Amino acid sequence: MNKKTTLKQIISIFAVVSTLFFIQCTSNEKAQTYFVDSVKGSDLNSGSPESPFESLNKALEVVNERVERGIRSDKIILRGGVYKTTTIYKLNLKGTSDDYAMISAMPCPPNSENGVQRKGGQWYEKVVFDDGYLIKSEWTQLEGNPHIWKTKIIVPKNYDDSFETALFTMAPDILLQDGVSTIWADKIIDMINPGMCSYNYKTGTLYISSFEDKDPNNSKIEVWYSGLEEYDKDVLLLSGDGRALFNGDLDYATIRGFDFRMITVYSDYTISSIKGLGLVKDFKKI
Repeated sequence: MNKKTTLKQIISIFAVVSTLFFIQCTSNEKAQTYFVDSVKGSDLNSGSPESPFESLNKALEVVNERVERGIRSDKIILRGGVYKTTTIYKLNLKGTSDDYAMISAMPCPPNSENGVQRKGGQWYEKVVFDDGYLIKSEWTQLEGNPHIWKTKIIVPKNYDDSFETALFTMAPDILLQDGVSTIWADKIIDMINPGMCSYNYKTGTLYISSFEDKDPNNSKIEVWYSGLEEYDKDVLLLSGDGRALFNGDLDYATIRGFDFRMITVYSDYTISSIKGLGLVKDFKKI
C-alpha cells in the first residue's frame, strides 16, 4: 500500500513539475513580428519579411494560437496594397503596458512612392481595407426606357422586406459610377434624373440611370452593403452604426495606419477598444 501511495505521489510531483516547466518555457518565448503582403504573400509562408502571409486572417490565427499559450506583444505589419474583405476580422491581441501588441501598416520614409502621411505625422505604405463589390455582369437597356439600364446582382438583404430598394433597409447601400455616388430611388418610376439607381430584391435586378446617359458597361460600377452583422456591444465598430471590421479582445494593443473604403454612418473613423486599453490612431476614410 505504501509503495502504491509513493508511486502516485511521484507521478503527481512529476506532473506538477512538467506543467511548471511548460509554463516557464512558454512565458520565456519572445514576441514575434509577422508580415502580410496581399500581392506577393502566401498563407503557406512563415510570415517573415522575406516570406510574408497573404491574408491578415492567417496572421491573426498564428497570433491567436500564441496568445492562448500565454505569449504577448506580437505584432502584425501589413505591406501596402488593397485588402478586400466582406467579413469581420476576429482579434485576440494582447500586449503589456510597456510593449503593446499591434496591427499596423508598414512604416516607410517620408515622401515614399505609394506612401501616405497620417495625422500623427508618421509615414506608412498605403494599406486600404475595401469591401466594395465591382459589378461585372452585363447591363442591358430597360424596355420602354432607354435611359435606364438593368443587370442581375445577388446581394444580401439588410433588415426587412418593406422596400424594393436600398434607400432605407435593403442592400446594397451605396453605388458609385466611376467614383461618383448615385442616389437611391424606391422604385423605377422614381428614377427621373441621371445618377439614380434602384434595386429589386425579389428579382435580384439592379437599375441605374447613368450620369451623362453613359453606357454602364463602359463605366466602373461598384456597390457596398452594410447588412446586419453578427456583433454585440463589444464589437470594435468604425464609429456609428456602420460596417464592423474588427471583433474580439484587445488588451494593451494598437491598430494604426490604414485607409478604409467601407460603409459607415458617420465620418469619424476612430475605433474604440473593448477594455479601454487599446490605442487606435492614424486612420482616414477615402
